Amino acid sequence: MAIRSVRGPSDLVRPLCHEIGNLMAGIRLTAHVLGGERDVPDRMALARDQQRMVAHAGALLALVRPLVSPDSVERRPVGTADLLAAVSRGLGDVVPVDQRLSVPKGRGLPDVRADADIAHHGLVALLLASVEAAGAEGHVRLRAVREDRKLLLTLTDPGAPAEPAARGETPHGRALQIAAVDAAMRAAGGRVRAVDAPRGSRIEIVLPVARS
Repeated sequence: MAIRSVRGPSDLVRPLCHEIGNLMAGIRLTAHVLGGERDVPDRMALARDQQRMVAHAGALLALVRPLVSPDSVERRPVGTADLLAAVSRGLGDVVPVDQRLSVPKGRGLPDVRADADIAHHGLVALLLASVEAAGAEGHVRLRAVREDRKLLLTLTDPGAPAEPAARGETPHGRALQIAAVDAAMRAAGGRVRAVDAPRGSRIEIVLPVARS
C-alpha cells in the first residue's frame, strides 16, 4: 500500500505544517489546563501527553528541511545501534518504553548510509504516530534486521492502518506523516511504506547499508 505525495515532496509541506499546527494547539490546551487548575485528574498523564506532542511536533518540523531543500540532505555512515539508542532515549521521557514501546538495541547490525537527523526524527515521528494509533493498551514494536545490502526496520502496532489518499489528493493524518518521512528518507536513498497486515498496522522502513 503506497502512500506518497501528489506531485513532489514540496507538496507535503503545507499539510505537514497544518499537522504541526494541530499538535501545537493541543500543547497550548494542555498547558492551559495544567496551569489554570490545581485539581487536574491524572496530572502526570496529561503532562506526559503534552511532552509527547512537543516531541512529535519537533520531529515533524525537522522533516520540512529535506522536503523543501533535498540538496541539503547528507548521505553518511550512521551507526544503527547509536541511531536506535538515541531514538529510545528521546522517547523515554514521553512514552513508557518498557510498557508500550519496544525498540531494539541494534547490536551487531551494520551501519547505514543516511542523513542522521532525518533518520532520527523520521523514526521518532513514525513511532509516536503508532503510539497514538495503538491507544492506551496497545503495544508498539520496532524490529530491525539486515537483508543483503539494506537494513529493514519493521514497525507494528494494533491500531488501524493509515488510509491512503485518493488519486490526485494529498494524504492527511497518519498517512501524511508516512508520506513525509518516506519523501525525506528517499533523498538519502531510503524509503518508507505501509504494508498490509493481518491485524493492526505495519510500516517498513528501508535504509541502505553503508559500504565497508
